[in-house]
Amino acid sequence: MRFRAALLSMALGLTIAGIVCADDDTTGNWLTRMVTPAAKTPPAPAQTETKKTDSPPILSSRARRREAEKSYNRRLEAIQKLYTFAEQLDDEKLHKDAELLDQRNFDVYKAACGPVRVSDPVAFKARDTSSKETR
Repeated sequence: MRFRAALLSMALGLTIAGIVCADDDTTGNWLTRMVTPAAKTPPAPAQTETKKTDSPPILSSRARRREAEKSYNRRLEAIQKLYTFAEQLDDEKLHKDAELLDQRNFDVYKAACGPVRVSDPVAFKARDTSSKETR
């Protein structure tokens, strides 16, 4: 038993001595080298690559309107399903909620499209077709 303890102590002592001797660049005795914290690594140099932002790309008015219309139609399909469920179940509350969602969907679509500019050819087409229908 004493022999094992002696071997364990000797192995531990040699391990500590090996760690201390491996670090020859620092000054001081073995105790200060064992107790002091490790040297701090310098920060990595800044990369010169272009910075990526999390903001979405800037879209033209036509592309923004197209995306808003896709979203509007997708939400409108879900609202139509709600209308169908409300009619099948004869649920007046669900029907009112579907109407409210339909109005909100249209408001979101109008806000996403932004104001219609006169220089926009799509706006001219919409204005021309609406004026022909009213005549």
